[in-house]
Amino acid sequence: MIRLLLSGVGSLVGTNVLESLQRLGRDRFCVIGINSVADAANNFDCDVCFLVPPVADEAGYQSALSAVVDEMRPDLVIPCRDDDVVAVARWAATSGVPALVGGAAMAEMMRDKWLTCQWAARHGLPFAESAVTPEAAHALHARWGMPMIAKPRKGDGSRGVRVLTRASQLDAVLTMPGMVIQPLLAPPEDLSPWLEDDRAGVPLWSAPPDRAHYSVQALVRPDGSAEVMAAAINVMVCGIAQHTRLERDPALVAVGLAYAQALAADGWRGPVMVQCRRLVDGQYVPFEIGGRFSGGTGLRDVLGVGEVARVLSAFLPGVVLDDARRGELGDVALRCPQSVVLRAQQVSTLQATGRWQAFG
Repeated sequence: MIRLLLSGVGSLVGTNVLESLQRLGRDRFCVIGINSVADAANNFDCDVCFLVPPVADEAGYQSALSAVVDEMRPDLVIPCRDDDVVAVARWAATSGVPALVGGAAMAEMMRDKWLTCQWAARHGLPFAESAVTPEAAHALHARWGMPMIAKPRKGDGSRGVRVLTRASQLDAVLTMPGMVIQPLLAPPEDLSPWLEDDRAGVPLWSAPPDRAHYSVQALVRPDGSAEVMAAAINVMVCGIAQHTRLERDPALVAVGLAYAQALAADGWRGPVMVQCRRLVDGQYVPFEIGGRFSGGTGLRDVLGVGEVARVLSAFLPGVVLDDARRGELGDVALRCPQSVVLRAQQVSTLQATGRWQAFG
């Protein structure tokens, strides 16, 4: 039985990985989850789950992770959130336990959008123009105009992201610490609630669907070789892919591969995601990258990509996994809500003892 430890198992990425393992044959895996939140539904889809300190408590998290690994002896550690990628990369540097990460400095670079911009420039890779100082942000505004976008340098899941439509908003957001400013490349079609006179307010539910979000999911193997597993165009709603269609444009694939190869050269190993915009001239410009599976992994897997199977086969010696759906491509994958039962006794057990397991 293959023993996998999922750090941040309660996340959307955790959900995607668990779904993919189900399709591969759940009885082939012992899934060990760790999470800092006791009432996440995914905790109880694991064979055993441990409550650990948040990754912000670096010493506490690393101590807890080491204790779980010593007891459960996983074959591979899979981080499921950007913060977990950084924490696991720091831990893996001295643990000797296989994990889907490269060096900690590379993990930090991918989490920090300003560091990503600088790294891409050093490698001659396209990346959205970015600014962190008022002078640079106003120069960016002069070149691109509005709308612009402001993001926490180390944010994830679209939390804290703001669309800017006026210079006064730019000035206000520049007083907030830790923000990076970018032009809003290829903005969603309907930004009228923000662009029109808003004295009468904006709709309560006013996040426009993003119908032109391009992504590439690549893999850097343990030997440093790189490949693109899939490229896609997605409809994003509140930062989550709801509708995905595979995209075979060689130019998009080439951008993803160039990033994966550059990351491999700098020591990264494991999954790589590259998020892009397509400009009017057809150029694909990345605006964020990450070193993990993504929230769209499950959508691409049902279209036949088999990302989880391919990554695990690459990182587990002697293991060859084949997703039965691989190659049976559909046209579009849709995310559908699913109802689950959460039992109070499960949550209270995990909270009280720090551990919950399905059997025994």
